[in-house]
Amino acid sequence: MTTTKWLNVALVAALLGGFGALSLVAQDKPTVESITKMADDATKKNWKELSRAGAEVARKHELMDVMNLLKLRRPPGTPGAASGGIGVGPNIGAITPDGIDLKIREMAKTTMLPNALEKEREHLIRMAEIVAGIAATAVHQCPVEKKMGDKDPAKWKEWSEDMHRDSLELIKALKDKKVKPEAIQQKALKLSKSCAECHPVFRDANGG
Repeated sequence: MTTTKWLNVALVAALLGGFGALSLVAQDKPTVESITKMADDATKKNWKELSRAGAEVARKHELMDVMNLLKLRRPPGTPGAASGGIGVGPNIGAITPDGIDLKIREMAKTTMLPNALEKEREHLIRMAEIVAGIAATAVHQCPVEKKMGDKDPAKWKEWSEDMHRDSLELIKALKDKKVKPEAIQQKALKLSKSCAECHPVFRDANGG
């Protein structure tokens, strides 16, 4: 798609739904819609129920498109926009880093200031809901069908379940305004670790 066409699409999206609609333009829209629907149920369904719904989503979308949603969000028309992430919050660049994976890692490294936490809280909750939806979908998309060296479908399942559990723990902490920022940092660290354990084993296998 040419830069001009990207800009035209972005302009239409902005006119129809506000600049928050731009978050749907930079990625595969059907995948975004499926995962955000999963996110809506992240705290309403248990793992068994959510992953059952994720199996249907996994049949419709490629693992690459699902996992790309964790990447840095890029404005339409810029390099890498087509495979960019869903971002954090409705508006591009309003929260930084504007990528789920990077934001979780930043939260794990640095205790958020109370005013920043309060400002971003609802968007961080939504971010964690999206992570839960991705986990419940990706669990059905292991890049290998049987154990190949360090790549083991059983570990993929375990790490997916950990990712889901840790995202729910982060959501719970974020929703409780009595929880201190330091405790939220620890929850983010736990979620970050569950992702980091999987990356060196499987990232090359799924093209990420």
